[in-house]
Amino acid sequence: MKGQPLIGRIVIDDVHPRTPTGDYPTKAVTGEAVRVSADIFKDGHDILAARVRWGPALGRQPASNQMAGWSDAALHEVGNDRWEAAARPSTTGLHHLVIEAWTDRWATWRHDVSAKLAAGEEVDMELAEGALLLEDRARRADRGTQGQLADAARALRAPGNPTARLTRAFDHRIATLMGGPDGAPDLTATANLALWVDRPRALFGSWYEMFPRSEGGLAGAAQRLAGMAEMGFDVVYLPPIHPIGTTARKGANATLVAGPEDPGSP
Repeated sequence: MKGQPLIGRIVIDDVHPRTPTGDYPTKAVTGEAVRVSADIFKDGHDILAARVRWGPALGRQPASNQMAGWSDAALHEVGNDRWEAAARPSTTGLHHLVIEAWTDRWATWRHDVSAKLAAGEEVDMELAEGALLLEDRARRADRGTQGQLADAARALRAPGNPTARLTRAFDHRIATLMGGPDGAPDLTATANLALWVDRPRALFGSWYEMFPRSEGGLAGAAQRLAGMAEMGFDVVYLPPIHPIGTTARKGANATLVAGPEDPGSP
């Protein structure tokens, strides 16, 4: 339909957490493991990767500037195209969550070349493809990482036994360097998911309600706080405090006539 956004090859659907309509933020407390999940899939047999990113709500500055300091966690497939992760916000206030997914070209290449090698097929073309992937990532990597990626690429291009040439490329350190969506042409992201983060006390607390005048005023009430804490209370609730007027005051024992020295009531 005209005006409807096109769906890309990677689909991210049924995203959680969210309120039923999505009009209001979901809630959590600092340090809580917020379960994040979504259906993520794509046509074909390529291997996907996904992550959740979270941080303070985006303001008016460019999103890339503000998201640079966000935290992230990898999502893992749990079956039937469902992916899950846990986000742990560390600060209070309004946060945004974003789920990103992309084709993991390195993991796909490793799977394909391993399958062909196990079947006894020629893998020279696959080794050359792997070298290209390493060289492409090396061009965007920092200086310390470039050398490791370049060494792995040279090993793939060197003559000799394919299994020996793959040893360097299959190292777990290379897999770590090749992870992430850097340069992924099909990187797909959800809209911002709102999450309101409170301090842990918002999750549960014992409340004590008191009238300050019962302790002679606010100063006297303040002296009782330590005793309330010793009794196991976490929060002190004060009802609305109104100034005592000079008309319609009540006297002792709620008499309708108050003397000048009677405390009166609101």
